[in-house]
Order: sequence, then C-alpha cells, then structure tokens
Amino acid sequence: MLTQLRTRIQNLPFSDETIRRQAATFQVMLVVILGGCLFGMALTLLSSGYGNRSHFVLGIYLSIIACTGGSVVLLHRSRFTAAVLVAVTGITSAIGASLLGTGLAGGGMTMLALGIMVVLAGLLLGRIGIGYSASLCMLFVVAAGLLEGTPLVGFSPPRPQSAATIIPTFGMLLVILSLFLDRFGNALRRALGESQARGHELEALHAQLEAKVAERTVELQASLDELRASQAMVHALSVPILPVLSGVLVAPVIGTIDTARAEHLTDRLLRAVERERARAVILDVTAIPAVEASVVHALMRTTAALRLLGAEPYLVGVRAEVASMLVSLDVTLDSIHIYPDLAEAVSFLSERRQ
Repeated sequence: MLTQLRTRIQNLPFSDETIRRQAATFQVMLVVILGGCLFGMALTLLSSGYGNRSHFVLGIYLSIIACTGGSVVLLHRSRFTAAVLVAVTGITSAIGASLLGTGLAGGGMTMLALGIMVVLAGLLLGRIGIGYSASLCMLFVVAAGLLEGTPLVGFSPPRPQSAATIIPTFGMLLVILSLFLDRFGNALRRALGESQARGHELEALHAQLEAKVAERTVELQASLDELRASQAMVHALSVPILPVLSGVLVAPVIGTIDTARAEHLTDRLLRAVERERARAVILDVTAIPAVEASVVHALMRTTAALRLLGAEPYLVGVRAEVASMLVSLDVTLDSIHIYPDLAEAVSFLSERRQ
C-alpha cells in the first residue's frame, strides 16, 4: 500500500521535464507544510496556553491543510500554475487571517511565514508569482495596520508562550524555508549544469559543422573548377579551327548553336584569324541539326566581323532545310562565298593561290 502510494505521488503527469521537476519539488513542499500543520494542530490541542483561541488557530491550520490538499490534486491533473496559485492564495490568506487575529504587535512569526510564501511563489512562478504573493501579503499587513484598534484586528490576541512552544514553531518555519531553498537550489544548479553541458555539446557540434561545411566547400570548389575546365574543353572541341592551307582556316560548326556558343565561335575565329594572318575562313555548317533565326543572325555577325579583319568568309554544307530557312528569313548572302561542300571550297582556294 505504501509503495503504491509513493509511486502514485512520484509519477506526476507532466511531459515537460523542467515543469515536472518543479512540480515534484513543489509537491514535497506541500507535504512538508501539511506535516507542519498537523504538528501545529497537535501542539495546539496539547497546549493549555491557547484557551479560547485554540478554535481560531485550528481553523487556520485546517484551511491550510485544505488548500495544500487541493494543490496536490491539481498537480496530479497536470495543472501546475493553478496548483501553485491555489496553494499561495490559500496559505497566504490563512496566514493573513492569523495576522488580523493577533495584530501587528504579536505577528512576528506570522510575518516570517508571509515572507516564506513570497519566496515560494517567486521560485515557482517567477516575477508574476513574486508580484502576486507580495501584493497579497502587503494587503493583509496594510489592512492589519489600518484597522488596528478596531474589532476586526486583534480579536484573538496571542497568549504568552513558553520557550517550549516558540522554539518548535520557529524551527518548523526554518525547516520549511531551508527545504525550499535547498530543493530549488539543487534544481537550479542541476539545470545550470545541464545547460552548460548542452552548451558545450552545441559548441562541439557547431565546430564539427563548420569543419564539414569548409570541407564540403573545398570539394564543391574543386568540382566547380573541374566543371569549368570541362566546359572550356567542350567549347574548344565543339568549335575546332583547323588550318587547311596557308592563310586558310576551316571551322566546322557542330551541334546546336545558341547565343553563348555563337559568341564563343566568333571570339575564337577572330583570334585565330589574327594569329594565323588568315585571308579566308571556311564555315562548315553540315553538322548543324537545325537553323533558327538567332543562329542565322549570329553567323551573319560572325562573317561581318571576319571581313573587318580582312578575311573572306566561305560557307559550305548548306542543306535544303537550311537554305529554306535562309530564304524565309530574307537573308542576303551576297557577301559570302557559298560552296556545296568543304572539298570544293578548298579546291577553289587552292587553285586561286596558284
């Protein structure tokens, strides 16, 4: 039976680990307060110094027991904030009622108990708890001060107490306060330790991530350099420029021509003409699969640029569909020498040189 009860008390239904730890510590506090109230009730019943005031004191203890029990029930229903508010409100109100009964002059122990409630609320709810509990405590203290001398305050004055009564009461309050600070201090140190450990883990992961990113960046840069080199080689191989005669270059145009490739072709041809001092350039378009308007205009610009360098452009390999496209585009090819194939163009240039 006791094992089952202990297991039920320890198993709090909170998924968040931080709240679960706070709830477990708070539950221990409630059990300690409950035990203190039971001890105080027994002390009241056994002491003869309370007289008629014993009923008032017993009522205070019973109200505290009721609110602590309600807080425990709320904890086991996953309502942490509500449990704290019920406990703080109920216990502070009970202590405040005791302060009104005894008056400020005899409320030394009561003031200490109110201070303990402010500490408890602050540890559990932060600034909101501090503000709420401190305001509630000040309300009872101010009320006791303003209503001092009226029937509403001092209606249950304390009897002279012996050391046998004062010492256990003060010791109980110190035990409760010390337990509060010890439990929450350990929880805070444990949380800070875990936070620092996680911080170190995050720093290590961050360093590993930076190393991996740097390594990956180097690999990607190397791959990009290789790709650029491959692209340059492909461009060079896709537009080969071959000298067939002295001062005569042949540029077989292979594959699809786009704007970028046409610019590359023009640049290579002009450089080769200038380097070889060529006087004739044969553009072989036999391997072009299709001719669009952009390709035709690009070829026209290329031939115009060649003429500016003093090289005569020759066009060979014009197929039927290419001729049809040139006609439909109304392109004038009067300035370009056209031959059916590369052999005839080379033969003509060879004979002209003789």
